[in-house]
Amino acid sequence: MKAEQLWMEELMKEKFLLQEQLSDEKVRVKNMQMKLTEVESALSDWKQKYSEMQREYRAYVAKVEANGFKYLMINLKKWIKNNYLLLLLVALAVWVIYLLYQLFFMLF
Repeated sequence: MKAEQLWMEELMKEKFLLQEQLSDEKVRVKNMQMKLTEVESALSDWKQKYSEMQREYRAYVAKVEANGFKYLMINLKKWIKNNYLLLLLVALAVWVIYLLYQLFFMLF
């Protein structure tokens, strides 16, 4: 009788421990599900932003292709405006070389 009572107490303790473990596992699973939901939401948001960026990029490419020469000229004007001193120096160097070339052939 005593052995059966000890055995029943052991079973009750084991049942209690298993219930505690099950409760802990349920909490862990619930937390993991919440994290999974957050990650899925973030992924969905990222996909939407990526799709929007792709649409904007395609629209920009289409705009550039449609007005390619216009944008080329605008960028060329900006480059010339930013580098006009360099262009003047190159033009002056070419002019000096041309004059020296002419002077050399006039003398000989």
